[in-house]
Amino acid sequence: MGNHRKRVLQQIVDLARSSINDAVRLAFMGEDEVELIKELDLSAVKEIKRGSNGSIELKFIDRVEALKWLAEQMESPQADRLYQALEKSAGRGKEEES
Repeated sequence: MGNHRKRVLQQIVDLARSSINDAVRLAFMGEDEVELIKELDLSAVKEIKRGSNGSIELKFIDRVEALKWLAEQMESPQADRLYQALEKSAGRGKEEES
C-alpha cells in the first residue's frame, strides 16, 4: 500500500499543480494545428465545448474538491482498492502514450 499511496499522492500533487495554459492554447489553435493536441497537458480540463459559431467553452476541474474527496477516501477502509484503481488507470494512460 505504501507504494500505491505515494503514486496516488504524486498524482494529486500533479493535479493540484496542473496548468490551464495548454487548454487556453487549445482554444486558440487553428485547424492546421490539430496534430499538436496530443502534446498538450489537458489534465485540468473537465469539459470542452465548441459552439457552432466557433466559440469555445472550457470547464476546469475543481481542484479543491478533488483533493478533499481523495483525502477522505484515503482514510476509508476501502482506500487500498482506490489506490489500485488509480494505479491501474494511470498505467493505462502510460501504455497508450507509448
